Amino acid sequence: MKNNKTMRDVAEIAQVSKTTVSRYINGHTEKMSDKTQRKIEKTIDKIGYRVNSHAQSLAQRRTFLIGMVVADMTNMFSSLLFNGADEIANNQNYQIILMTSSNSVDREKQQINKLLDMRVDGLILQPIKKDAMHYNYIKSSGTPTVIVDRSITSSTWPEILTDNYKYSHIMTEYIYRKGYHKIVVVSEQIDNNNARISRIKAVQDVARKQNIDFDIIEMHNNMTDSDVYNLLIEKTNLLQEKVALYVIKGDLLLKIVKILIAFDISFPDKIGIAAFDDWIISELINPPITTIRQDAKKMGQVAVSNLIDMIEHDTNPPKKISISSELIIQRSL
Repeated sequence: MKNNKTMRDVAEIAQVSKTTVSRYINGHTEKMSDKTQRKIEKTIDKIGYRVNSHAQSLAQRRTFLIGMVVADMTNMFSSLLFNGADEIANNQNYQIILMTSSNSVDREKQQINKLLDMRVDGLILQPIKKDAMHYNYIKSSGTPTVIVDRSITSSTWPEILTDNYKYSHIMTEYIYRKGYHKIVVVSEQIDNNNARISRIKAVQDVARKQNIDFDIIEMHNNMTDSDVYNLLIEKTNLLQEKVALYVIKGDLLLKIVKILIAFDISFPDKIGIAAFDDWIISELINPPITTIRQDAKKMGQVAVSNLIDMIEHDTNPPKKISISSELIIQRSL
């Protein structure tokens, strides 16, 4: 049967005004007593009243939808980012529509335009391009937007980031103090990814300062495990040097560990290994991996909180908000 209960029914049963019920439903409870809030909540539960979200959005000229576009849906970082954002959005009566660009510039634009066509109230974007000019079409739409994880140049929007250079510098200094004479960075294609560029720049700066060797393995989709193994052998002088691998993306770490195990390269006795971008899985590897652990969930929470403030109060959050990360020392170096 159809539920025809209305806001007026809630008001009559709870013995409050319809305006008070409306304020409760829309989250404007700052001047409302706890007793009144509990009375309305119990009444809504008792009679099974459901908010007409379409009518609500028309009345407030909002859809209560937030679009979120991540670069890679299969990456655990993206899952944690969404989890944090959704937790806050749900509490504020917003729904997040999650989409992936699959690391494709064309697909990213298609997905964003779909969200804009749906009249989302705001966007959270993990960008592929590093030039803000590429996203002028979002700016032209007037849609409040927050950038996460990857900085873009000359951005007019707030950015919720990890200080990639700072924490990569901390990791590299630690590797140096452990007595390694060479660091080999393992990365996916660097392209225009500002996060990867910053992480690698920190390694280069420490290597130059401490006079240790630096090299890089840039992974491509068509590389086989044997290809990677041969590069490892080449870059480490047949494993004769004291070399540390520094993998700068979490899901790439699992692939490298799999290759090391398959080719019987034990760590840390034959080679050291460390990683940036961790979600605790590295602790299940034996021995556990030394990592920089980002707080992706916190990043999502802060991003959506700032976005909702922009939507509802037309605020201007700080242009850059840095989310703390942590060096987790284990036995892999």
